[in-house]
Amino acid sequence: MTLITWAEPHAAYSAFTHGFKHKFNYIMRTIPDISDLLQPLDNAIDKFISTLFQGREISSIERSIFSLPVKLGGLGIEIPSLIANVQFENSRLVTKQLVDQIMCQSLSNIVNNLELKSIKQKVVVKKVERQKALLDSLNELLSTDQKKLLELNSEKGSSIWLTALPIASQGFFLSKQEFSDALAIRYGFNLKRLPMNCVCGQGFSVEHALSCKTGG
Repeated sequence: MTLITWAEPHAAYSAFTHGFKHKFNYIMRTIPDISDLLQPLDNAIDKFISTLFQGREISSIERSIFSLPVKLGGLGIEIPSLIANVQFENSRLVTKQLVDQIMCQSLSNIVNNLELKSIKQKVVVKKVERQKALLDSLNELLSTDQKKLLELNSEKGSSIWLTALPIASQGFFLSKQEFSDALAIRYGFNLKRLPMNCVCGQGFSVEHALSCKTGG
């Protein structure tokens, strides 16, 4: 997985977020109290994220940001050990009617759809509340520049390039360099292989390149 991620980070990211990460849901939803057992999985995902950023070491705050949904400025890569208990409890609530019928060996198999819909809505509301609480707690720790970046990344339409499938024929596929640079710019990280100084004599940076009258 690491080799694929290093060679084709955009394809690897899309495969993980659109499909592979959902393989963990069944385990989390059916087995209680496994948070501690998922630590090796957390470590493997952290390594995957680091590879997306060309080997950059990821801090705990940055990891929390990446766990946010893409529409809130994150990468949509959750931390399994932190959501395992929540996933199990949500699964227990949603399947309660069926479990009760199985336990009492009922032959009706009738599900109250209105009650089920209400439970699912409550699950969604609680998820949104958890995400908002995490975002609020992060804002207390971030610098002004980081807060601004998170705000810009949360604007409508600003993250479509991350959620779209990397289909080359539709012009949605980014090369290794393009994808890694786009991620770095998204979170304000320094780009690799940039010159130290601009031809105008000032220090070179992404911001300077966009505004330099000499040409950047």
